[in-house]
Amino acid sequence: MGTSGVDAIVGLIKSWQAGWTLAGELFAPKNYLAPSDVAVDRLGTLRALLGVGITALLLTRYAGPDWAEFFARDAALRIILSATVGFPVCLLAMAALLVCTKSGRRGDTARHLWQPLRTMGVGVLAIFALGTLLLIPCIGIFVVVAMAPFAVRAAFLITKHWFAAADGHLLLGPIVAVIVTWTVAVIDITDASPSALPYGFYLMLVLGGSVTITGLAVMEYRRAHRYYGVTFRGGSRPHLFR
Repeated sequence: MGTSGVDAIVGLIKSWQAGWTLAGELFAPKNYLAPSDVAVDRLGTLRALLGVGITALLLTRYAGPDWAEFFARDAALRIILSATVGFPVCLLAMAALLVCTKSGRRGDTARHLWQPLRTMGVGVLAIFALGTLLLIPCIGIFVVVAMAPFAVRAAFLITKHWFAAADGHLLLGPIVAVIVTWTVAVIDITDASPSALPYGFYLMLVLGGSVTITGLAVMEYRRAHRYYGVTFRGGSRPHLFR
């Protein structure tokens, strides 16, 4: 391998490292409201990994010579679907939290909710930019290779933290997770596409996964309430910092 080949590999590795780091900077919460909670972080990771696992199992419904093409296409579509559902759900959940908050703490809560709103804006710009680059002839394949670590980590962090929701309100993430998972579950159940999986198993997988994710979100809520005194009426600022 010549010097140019080595330089190309080194440059690719550096782009992967930079993309991985950038995704963390953009979509991981900065913990403005409360210190990082190891238990809550693990619950969020488990919830996100469970969603990824369910997605992988659901995609095994494709059988036949073209299974790889369908698998890749549907995986991308499910990520896009979750993100697409997540945008309006986050906005509605923010509005609901503001309505529930006591009037004296509503302004403070609104200021904090600007943090996940900003992250959502960054997410929209990132998706638009990547989508635009993928459509450019002769460039799309290079974008896929160079930006793969960024895209993978960004997708995982978005579904784990829901646009750094904890920087706006410690209860926002669990709320969004529950609504998104059940919305996607309804879409899956009503999907009339042919499946290689038995319908009973398919239904159990979708509903069982949604129930489990809901249970994990409830555990996140209870921990936030128990250790930080956060409630729907009390505003976004934990009692530790009031």
